[in-house]
Amino acid sequence: MPRLPPTLVERLHRASHQLPDRIAVRVRVGVLAFGGPRRGQLHRMVRDAASVAIDRFFRIGSGDHAAIAEIEEYFRGLGRAEALAGADPRRIEASIHIANTTVCEALQVLTAREDLRGQVVAELARGIAEYLVHLARFVDCGFHGARSAHDDRRRELLSALLKLAAPDDACRLAEGAGWSPPPRVVVLVAQAYGDVVRASGVLPAGVLDARIGDQLVVVSDERDVELVRRILLRTSPRVLVAESWPMPVAHTRDGYRWARAALALVARGRIRSAGRIVRCADHRVELWLEADASLTRSVSDEVLAPLAEEKASQQYVLAETLLGWLVVSQKAPALAAHLGVHPKTVRYRLKKLRRLFGEALDDPDQRLLLILCLKVTLPTWRVERGRR
Repeated sequence: MPRLPPTLVERLHRASHQLPDRIAVRVRVGVLAFGGPRRGQLHRMVRDAASVAIDRFFRIGSGDHAAIAEIEEYFRGLGRAEALAGADPRRIEASIHIANTTVCEALQVLTAREDLRGQVVAELARGIAEYLVHLARFVDCGFHGARSAHDDRRRELLSALLKLAAPDDACRLAEGAGWSPPPRVVVLVAQAYGDVVRASGVLPAGVLDARIGDQLVVVSDERDVELVRRILLRTSPRVLVAESWPMPVAHTRDGYRWARAALALVARGRIRSAGRIVRCADHRVELWLEADASLTRSVSDEVLAPLAEEKASQQYVLAETLLGWLVVSQKAPALAAHLGVHPKTVRYRLKKLRRLFGEALDDPDQRLLLILCLKVTLPTWRVERGRR
């Protein structure tokens, strides 16, 4: 920063009284994020920042060292405010660039009006450029410092939500992290199987996200799920995303549990995903049965015991036919078309199933139990027998 003669500082300071408004107008036009009415809050914020920056510049130029700390703290505060508001700090950087252009233009006019020497003008222009670079650094420092602390609080909040279910505790933690809980949330768990899933910084400002092991966990407002889903799918061509159904914030840990379970079931071939999104709502029965896997296996082994004496390949085709018949109650030709076999084959299988299961096929409770056991067992048999 050049040391300027006191008389020159006073003259230039007086001549710059219209610069803050001029800068604010240009920023409003040139930076979309600061657009709005001439007398709006954003316009006033830019004008005030320009006014403070110009005032401290001249104070520093006249030897007032206290002004250095003041301007540093002011622009760090702007950076912190941008972070807490979830804004992009580049809008302030763009505004500073516009301010530099506007000041340089004004300096050319002042040069002629005040009859300044070339050396003084060159030093002044260089000092202004350096000063604005420092202001941008202060903004960046404040932004990333606040963002780091903000992210830490958000991660702590998310970690707590995944471990508790008390509504009062959830609200208290959310308030401490500066997070407004939406009416309902969706929990998404992304796993890339070899790639690192990184989406922080591009997700909507209202979401909570954290890496847990090799998974990225995101808690999103129900209304933002479609956008969050698209962002996560773009992180890697191998990413698979499981999402819970919408639920109150206090039930976040349940959504996390179901989403993780859904990914595990996909990995084991127990459920199939349509594309790279696994919607837990489409697999409630499988998730329910998986909640106590040992009990489910025990019941399934007992209910499907009539198939135990059949060859492995016959077990699968008979079970597949039985499930199709129980679920859709179709006649042989329609069921054959569904299974891709001849109607005579279906009739043969159905007769055999009638011999094996007898009256259980006519009992509503037993039919329901058969459906549930077949749904949980068939995917395992499909994997074991190498079927698609």
